[in-house]
Amino acid sequence: MRHRVLHSDGSTTSELVLGTWGLSSSAYGPVHADALAKTVERAVELGVTLVDGAFFYADGQLFSSLRPSLDRFPQLGIMARVGVVAHGGQLIRSFACDRITANVEAILSASGRARLDVCMLHAPSIDDLREGFGVDALRQLVHRGLVRTWGVAVTGVPEAHEAIDTDSPALALPFNAFHQPIYRSIAARARGRGVRVFAHSVLAYGLLAGRWAPGHTFSEDDHRSRRWAPHELAARLDHLAVLRHLVRGSVHSLRAAALRYALQQDAMTALIVGPRSPEQLEELCRDIERPDGTPLPTEDVVAFEAVARARGLYDAP
Repeated sequence: MRHRVLHSDGSTTSELVLGTWGLSSSAYGPVHADALAKTVERAVELGVTLVDGAFFYADGQLFSSLRPSLDRFPQLGIMARVGVVAHGGQLIRSFACDRITANVEAILSASGRARLDVCMLHAPSIDDLREGFGVDALRQLVHRGLVRTWGVAVTGVPEAHEAIDTDSPALALPFNAFHQPIYRSIAARARGRGVRVFAHSVLAYGLLAGRWAPGHTFSEDDHRSRRWAPHELAARLDHLAVLRHLVRGSVHSLRAAALRYALQQDAMTALIVGPRSPEQLEELCRDIERPDGTPLPTEDVVAFEAVARARGLYDAP
């Protein structure tokens, strides 16, 4: 597992961060009771250094569920997103100082840790960022030693630029081979200011793995059953032919191409991936193995991007 600089003192993070949305049974339906612990254990064995989670995952119980693994592996850092809580089956947003502080203190208590490695505001609006209460809270938590570095998980271009304007040291944003408006808009500013950029949704919720046949369906408790209408999914499956421009040489699959393409971006720090089992995580780690050190040949990337742009495939909703 390769590493990239995360903190100002030069300490690093692994290129893959273990996301827990799927493992918390919050996204794709139920997972086996011990899947979380086994996947975290395998992640540490494979060299993953950060586990990512949100305060509301698993109805607010994620970090309690993680604690046995965190106790076993003190070298594993925590990236946490705060400001959204689950209540009565609904998600409630609040970025008031006291709410953010309470979220962080609750995570620390549940996880048994004294400090979060990265703490991000979870999808604040541009008004939330301009009011500044959440940002002020995170800065105070850094000053108190409860958070090592902070950032903002953004869902739109204006919010990303506003976060950079607040001097956010880190950003998390959606990015994949066919959806990159936020990254393209802020990449130069992020590089110039040393902002650490984390990408999620790099496989488009599994679409870019290339394993679904036409007519594929999802169970009702899988969020993807509501994300795409059948004709929309069919169109996206057709897009995968363009991604095959990147599949050659040591790149053996569409999934490997998608992951390496994301790692190729020069402002990218790490990818938040969401395996639901140790086996899936092992596959992802194999996909990014590259003895020559280069994710993808430049000429392949240029060819892919030219075809994708010509076909109007960038930034599909």
